[in-house]
Amino acid sequence: MRPSVSKVLPAGNTRHNPARLVTQAVRSVRERTAIPTWYQVHPGTRDVVVDGVRIVPLPALCREVGIP
Repeated sequence: MRPSVSKVLPAGNTRHNPARLVTQAVRSVRERTAIPTWYQVHPGTRDVVVDGVRIVPLPALCREVGIP
């Protein structure tokens, strides 16, 4: 199941603004490469896609890429 930005808290609260969830480092490298799938791992439980970057907890990433 692919997550969506709609699972993110309202953008009116800057602390939970979806555009701010993806780090500048990931944005910068993503713009300059042709890597088709991007992940950013975080310690929480939320699983969303923002600006083409899937923000996932570590266990979800392991399942996605087949790491036991």
